[in-house]
Amino acid sequence: MNVIDIVILAIFGICLVSGMYKGFIASGLTVLGFIVAWFAAKATYGALSEAILSNSSLMGVLSTYLEAADFFPSAQIASATVTEALASSTTIWNNALAAIQERLPFLAEAFASNVNTQAFASLGISTLADYLDQTIWTAAFQLISFILVFFISYAVVTLLINLLSRVLRFPALRGFDAIAGGLFGLVRGYLLVLLLLAVLPMALDVINIPSVSALYEESTLASVFGNMRLFNIQSWIQSLLY
Repeated sequence: MNVIDIVILAIFGICLVSGMYKGFIASGLTVLGFIVAWFAAKATYGALSEAILSNSSLMGVLSTYLEAADFFPSAQIASATVTEALASSTTIWNNALAAIQERLPFLAEAFASNVNTQAFASLGISTLADYLDQTIWTAAFQLISFILVFFISYAVVTLLINLLSRVLRFPALRGFDAIAGGLFGLVRGYLLVLLLLAVLPMALDVINIPSVSALYEESTLASVFGNMRLFNIQSWIQSLLY
């Protein structure tokens, strides 16, 4: 058991105790609030991400902190234009895509789609390195925007539920209220853990913190829950990267 296992257990423990304390109705509404926050974020994250990405000054500064060319096997491939890569023999493009699939696997599909459609032509960028740079920042801000909107929405919904609970004094189910509330708390913890484990590997691929990556790979609970596909959250999170 390592730090990541402890964090996962802590999430479940806090959600369980919170659910037992709040009771069946309030805890059930909190799980419903999670779902409401999810759809609210899904509906609005794009506008926030677009507003950030359209700030040319900010993007210019951020681009200086990322050397996208380092992800390619050679400077020649990194500096090749998209037109050259697609029009010439497939060697350049195949080598470029293979490198991204190895080093940034969760971004490979988005990168390939952006190159094949020349999605960033209107921005005046043309090289494979430039396209990867823009793909990374687009993916990052799409993901950050979704998570930010989700947690703000979830905090607001949770606050409203707590206020309603105090004002209306939700009735308790005699003998079973704490148990039922605890079960809803575990469901909420499970959803939060799935969200965490969907985002963490993507972040580690880009940020590359060896010590944290090692903890993630060695974590027993991360392996167990990370392989669960009940809600397919990881696949949906990856769809945000386009």
